[in-house]
Amino acid sequence: MRSSNKNKSQTIKNSIMSLVALLNDILKHPEKYVENHYIRQSLNSQGGMASIDHDSNIDDIVIQIRPMSLTTLKSKISTYNQDVSFEFIDSLRLDACDAIDRVKQQDRAQKKPTKLGLQEQIVILKSDLESQREANFHLLQALSLSMSSISNIQNEQDQNIRKKLGKDATDSILRILTLKPRQITPPPNTSNIVTLKNDDKK
Repeated sequence: MRSSNKNKSQTIKNSIMSLVALLNDILKHPEKYVENHYIRQSLNSQGGMASIDHDSNIDDIVIQIRPMSLTTLKSKISTYNQDVSFEFIDSLRLDACDAIDRVKQQDRAQKKPTKLGLQEQIVILKSDLESQREANFHLLQALSLSMSSISNIQNEQDQNIRKKLGKDATDSILRILTLKPRQITPPPNTSNIVTLKNDDKK
């Protein structure tokens, strides 16, 4: 019985670590997942993410994700990695969805050599640039906070206070890194708009 529980615990741990690896890979290479409707659909919700059943190979590393309840995912994730919270994983999920959708949007815009298609590409590029600027700003904030926290911890002699300072700094840095950039709304899709002829208006 104890062996069975140990195996189950190991499966959950491997699944959570593999899920993090999958989300990071989507953010790095979203084009690989544009046609993977199962993954994209699963990432639409927290429950869908927890229920993913997926095997793949990322950078020559085999990942195996087995379905679990959302409650299990939330309760176990910090057990296996104290620096990663469920909020952080959920932020990765949302970013992964945005990354896949952005590639799809870019593909559609590139296939439309029209004024509207060019406008969509411009909006996408502006959104990418603004998102990158905000991401850089958040990284600078996190770096500044890290340097300040390290200095405070080094100067503190009390071990309990040092631990609290370290935890507070980690929580603050994670909150900064999970801030969502503002999204620029693309122009409306007019491809399905039908122009009425004079006879149709009567």
